[in-house]
Amino acid sequence: VDTESDSEHDPDSLIDGSNDLGILAAYDELKKKLEEVEKTLLEKVKMLDDRTRHLVQDESTSNAIGDYQEHTIPGSFIREDSIFNSEKDGEMECYPNDTFSFLALCGPISNPNAFFFGVAVFLVQMAFHIVLLLSILVPSWSSRDFIDGASGIFPGDVEPLVKLVQILSIVVHASLENYSMDDLITAVNLFPDINKARNDDPLGGLLLSAGFRFVQGITANIATFFLIFTSLTAKEVILNFAAINFISRIDNAGFSSILAGHYGVKMRNTALQVTATRLPNCVTNCKYPFLRAHVVMFLTFSAMIFAGFYFALLPQTNGMFLTNTFRLALGTGSGLEAYNGCYRSKKLPIYQRLGGRRPVYFGLGHSAIFGYCKPEQKWYLFKAGHDDACKAVAMKQIFAHSSRSLSFDIQTIFSDPWVLSSGTPLETDFLIEGVGIEDGCGKSTRDGICDPVLNIAEFEYDGGDCCAATCKHPLCGFGTIKEGLAFGTVLRDIGDGYQQCSDPDMVDVLISVHNVIRKEYLDHSFRSVNSTAPQMKFECDGVTHLSLEIQEGIEEKSELVKVQDGAKCKVLLREGHEVNFTIVHSVATGGTTSEFNILDGIVNNSTDGGNREFQLLPTCYFEKLLEHFDLSAIYVDKSTPQGKAIDWLLSETITRNSDCSSPFFIERYALAVAYVSAAYQNLDNTSYIEWPDEMAMHEAQCSWENVLCSRSQVLTLDLARRSFVGTIATEFALLTKLKTLNLARNQLNGTIPTELGSISNLEELYLEDNQLSGNIPSQLGLVPSLKQINVEINKLNGTIPPELGTLSALKWISFPSNQLTGSIPTELGLLLN
Repeated sequence: VDTESDSEHDPDSLIDGSNDLGILAAYDELKKKLEEVEKTLLEKVKMLDDRTRHLVQDESTSNAIGDYQEHTIPGSFIREDSIFNSEKDGEMECYPNDTFSFLALCGPISNPNAFFFGVAVFLVQMAFHIVLLLSILVPSWSSRDFIDGASGIFPGDVEPLVKLVQILSIVVHASLENYSMDDLITAVNLFPDINKARNDDPLGGLLLSAGFRFVQGITANIATFFLIFTSLTAKEVILNFAAINFISRIDNAGFSSILAGHYGVKMRNTALQVTATRLPNCVTNCKYPFLRAHVVMFLTFSAMIFAGFYFALLPQTNGMFLTNTFRLALGTGSGLEAYNGCYRSKKLPIYQRLGGRRPVYFGLGHSAIFGYCKPEQKWYLFKAGHDDACKAVAMKQIFAHSSRSLSFDIQTIFSDPWVLSSGTPLETDFLIEGVGIEDGCGKSTRDGICDPVLNIAEFEYDGGDCCAATCKHPLCGFGTIKEGLAFGTVLRDIGDGYQQCSDPDMVDVLISVHNVIRKEYLDHSFRSVNSTAPQMKFECDGVTHLSLEIQEGIEEKSELVKVQDGAKCKVLLREGHEVNFTIVHSVATGGTTSEFNILDGIVNNSTDGGNREFQLLPTCYFEKLLEHFDLSAIYVDKSTPQGKAIDWLLSETITRNSDCSSPFFIERYALAVAYVSAAYQNLDNTSYIEWPDEMAMHEAQCSWENVLCSRSQVLTLDLARRSFVGTIATEFALLTKLKTLNLARNQLNGTIPTELGSISNLEELYLEDNQLSGNIPSQLGLVPSLKQINVEINKLNGTIPPELGTLSALKWISFPSNQLTGSIPTELGLLLN
């Protein structure tokens, strides 16, 4: 207590032992004085607490921090003589109030909470910056509907106001204080001078802190550049600029939260020590710190302005990011087919480009122009004569126009709807020219001639001209093999074909010729001589894919033909010849290619009528059926129930109920195999199948007689009393939702398939009164849902499987009138239902 006079309040002078009144008076006066002192102390403590909670770097705050010197950071790098003291150090600089300072002063072992908090904040900032950069540089990460420019990153051009805001944002960012720029400058200023470091300086922490701060600052500045120069509007520029500043402030905000006590007293005391700790001499003894800051600001400003001008503004002004040339293909019936072809942009004067005018595209070889009318916000196709789209609108010289768009690059509206001037929707096909612009623009698609320059996906493989299945012109494929190679041999004569077909939607058919024989009728007898010019033709879906004369030198050689998936094909020979062929269908499924022989033998005019016909299985048949059925001989042997079923599926062309893209295709296939297996006993390639009416009409399987479905999946199949004389198909196992299977009272023979044990939902199995033989499959014991089994009146032998005793749901089972032997399994006695 500060007192004005020692004697005035001396207890000895106040206490007069001569009387009790003097003692009481002294006591009252001391009590009153102590209450005043207590009040004063409480006010000072409150003021000190308020000051430390809202720290600012001034002399009064530093004096207040001095009162907290007894709170030390356990295991930190702070020396006792580095605690800030205003009287001793004057205006000596302290560590910045951000979480990067934790990395300099706290170790991962001695004070892990503070250290890893600083690391976590840095990682959060970097994650934000990286996500922002990826959203610009990686199209699949971008949330933009389109990128208005051919560069894929920077827009083709922006309005003059947007360019002005972009430049001003860069100037403000580099010259005025902001958090991302401040991190970069601080990192440079706080980088320690290793030669001036003392043994007890936290050199490693200072290097780590400066490095993290520098990386964050550099990344923030890179993100700022891309966000500003890829923005399409002034508002987007400002919002992106503010977003980067917010991310760069997270380290400062985190430090303020710790000072406010949101992370506990220990973390708060650590933050207080950071603010009260002066920087070591290896940091503060640098010359010209302000010069450092100005150099960093100047270099950053120069780099961003140069990059922005070189990578964004200059290319935009020169039209480098805009589509230069494109091809137009208008739909038939539009009346504008004469304007199909290539269009190339005209370089505009510099004042028009800076003024935000879109490019104008002139037709190459025809009098039409593409241009943009800003008041209407549309692209127009109009008659040549001038290059002003708005003027063409006023003069009603418009052929067609796009939907509304603010884009600078015409490429961005290629996929948008276009309409004729009358309002009728227009079928358009825009294609951007790539390699070989000059050659490509001089050629036409859909003219029946396969041009190698146009035989790419972007031009739809020359509009389909390069493949037999897609070419629609009368001259398609005619005379394309002119003294060229076929079957690895130079031909003497002209042939027809599509050797340049590269459409991946086509499938491969390999035709191999082994030997050729010509038979001539002389004196009522045949004699064989080597053939010199037999004519061969290979057709699919009525279209000639290959036609040529077979000559010497092609024996044991092959020719690849591209065919429409699932096509119906045939080989034709000139009358009086026979050829030994091998025709192979190559199928790519699951990353592997398999080969299936379609034809392997002689095609003879006398026996085959000069041709051999077949239908290619669609690729999806192989994809779905290979795991259920061995298709290796599917083309050669069609006598199996599976082959007959596939033929039936392929014969359907109207209802599309047998389309293999259907999720119920496998069920339909299984039902067809089951019917053929049960209905017929002996089949060959020529056997005729009499399908039930509902199958002959290719109705949906759930509408068939005796078929009950739920959610389009077969639950019940009742084929009792159908006079079936065949066998039970293993394909019943493909009906995974089947609950009831009734094949009773037929003449079925063979064995009970073990595959029935894989129908996990099966509840009722009726096979009585047939001619079935063999054992009762033990696999039936694997179907826990089975409730009723009837196999009576058959020719079954062997014993009753004890596995049936595991069918806990079983209620009824019947075995009589068979040839079973052995005892009744005791396991059946465990069944309680």
